[in-house]
Amino acid sequence: MIQRKQSVYLALLGIICLLLILLDPSYVSGTVLIDGNLTPQFEFSNNNTTVFSEPVTLISRTNSMYAFILCSSLAILSIFLFKKRELQIRLTAFNFLFISLAIFYLVYEWYKMNHMTDVQITSYNFHLSIVLPFVLPLINFLALKGIRKDIELVASADRLR
Repeated sequence: MIQRKQSVYLALLGIICLLLILLDPSYVSGTVLIDGNLTPQFEFSNNNTTVFSEPVTLISRTNSMYAFILCSSLAILSIFLFKKRELQIRLTAFNFLFISLAIFYLVYEWYKMNHMTDVQITSYNFHLSIVLPFVLPLINFLALKGIRKDIELVASADRLR
């Protein structure tokens, strides 16, 4: 049985980041306007884009994928550093940087899809995995808060001795 809540939060953070590598959080489908004609056969993801049933590569997802790999690596590494709480709190705080980088890259990819291509998108249908990157800072904050409570608990136990 896991005794520490922050271990559960860090494990959940690592699992969600690994899922975001497999799932495509930037998957969008909908209708587009090309030369004044609406077409409903539009699907955009980082892996491939289909317009008029022909796959087109607009952007690569390597930046966001690397950021999610770093997020999950730091979260899983932080679980095993439970005896070195100060290092664990630094790594968890540093993980906010990689989470914000991953979210920045995803937002940039959506911006690039909308404004830097010849395709004008008129309606969107987002995939459920679009919500997961925005939950990561909350889970990381809860893990950080749990680690701080653990440090305070150990310090108060040391004062009683």
